[in-house]
Amino acid sequence: MSEKLFLFGPDDAVVGILSEPETPVQGRPLIIFVNAGLTHHVGPHGLHVELARAMLPHGFSSLRFDLSGKGDSDFARSSGPGQASKDISLAMDALAARDYKRFILCGLCSGADDAYLSSLTENRLSGLFLIDGVGFRNRKYWLHHYLLNRLSFAYWKIWLEKKKLKKAERQRSGKSKNASANVFEREFPSQEEASTHLQKLVNEDKELFFLYTGGVAEYYNYPGQFFENFSQVDFKQRLRLEYMPSADHTFSFVSDRRRLQTMFLDWLKEKFSIEIEV
Repeated sequence: MSEKLFLFGPDDAVVGILSEPETPVQGRPLIIFVNAGLTHHVGPHGLHVELARAMLPHGFSSLRFDLSGKGDSDFARSSGPGQASKDISLAMDALAARDYKRFILCGLCSGADDAYLSSLTENRLSGLFLIDGVGFRNRKYWLHHYLLNRLSFAYWKIWLEKKKLKKAERQRSGKSKNASANVFEREFPSQEEASTHLQKLVNEDKELFFLYTGGVAEYYNYPGQFFENFSQVDFKQRLRLEYMPSADHTFSFVSDRRRLQTMFLDWLKEKFSIEIEV
């Protein structure tokens, strides 16, 4: 295996680590890991490093890099809305010079949001692996929220964890409780827009893996919620859906990261192990 510094973009300002097996397998897509929030390219608790290295013996290359203005990467000359998508496309451009032509985007939280937004315009994708990505509450969600989840240990463990995080954020910023209330808020597309785009991805033969943890119980809290929210989408066997209610949002526990690793590898081997000349 080989892991080396990978610089790209204007003035080589974007910094990443390229991981390649000793003998790359022709035709397999390269996996790109997108920053989760302000976390560096290693991923929360080293998640991206662990996933990247676990894929190497199976012939999958990967790039984990810092988006402009995060981690080791410098700010873009003219950053603004859509900069993450620009960085991801720049990464693909640079990797194309090494004969990588197809890609899988992998992201957690805001990284999942950035990967989703990139998929709106990027046509070099073979798949998406989104953790705690886009989601919507429905009637069954509220039933679980009020009648079931509040009786579970996992619910209160995650609730206490988030309360501690918000308190720590207020103490660092010196802001009041109300001023920091939306620190963790994210903006999703409308359910109709998401349905239309998911159907487009499936129709273009993109493989999808959506996984949700107990860390986003504020909008996702039962197995199958995704299918019920997008019942009008014909996924054509191209969607894998998993729910890990006992896992927290950043996969703090080694056991949860190992389980995630196994599921991700199984999906890659099932969908992308055939050698294809592109």
